[in-house]
Amino acid sequence: MTWSKSPGQFGRLINMVSGGESSGYGMLTVRENLWMFSQFYGLPSKQANQRIEALLKIVGLEDRIHTKSSDLSTGLRQKMNIVRGFLTDPQVLFLDEPTLGLDVGASRDARKLIRSWLDEDHTRTLLLTTHYMVEADELCDRVAIINQGRVLACDTPRRSSSNCSVTLCSRSPLAR
Repeated sequence: MTWSKSPGQFGRLINMVSGGESSGYGMLTVRENLWMFSQFYGLPSKQANQRIEALLKIVGLEDRIHTKSSDLSTGLRQKMNIVRGFLTDPQVLFLDEPTLGLDVGASRDARKLIRSWLDEDHTRTLLLTTHYMVEADELCDRVAIINQGRVLACDTPRRSSSNCSVTLCSRSPLAR
């Protein structure tokens, strides 16, 4: 596959979720928002709707499928954003503070979803920024500790210090 012959195919391979983002349009329902984003990536409607329903069930939002996103709490909006990140079944996923705004149980569920996504296909790559070392420990093979724009350490999660302001970590076949 070359970029010049099929640029739309490459877009599906990469996705991202940012913590605390108010993505989506408040006047649209959860389903409508997710379907709209699926169309930006060129997913066929039937496939998009199947993935939307399956992912909403996994994160416990299936009962909110017809709720306007403006009526969702911060945590429920973040769950919708997490679903959006997995909608295209990307090969590379950028997660910036993905559990920001989630309670302890929802954070655990989000990490479980991410972990199972990684375990399903070992060619997938995750790039995660987080302040929570438990996330880095559970999800990443390599961790870079960054403080005031400087990399202080780059190692496995267990051997890295947890007293810095930002953790950037990855799970990649290249890191092995």
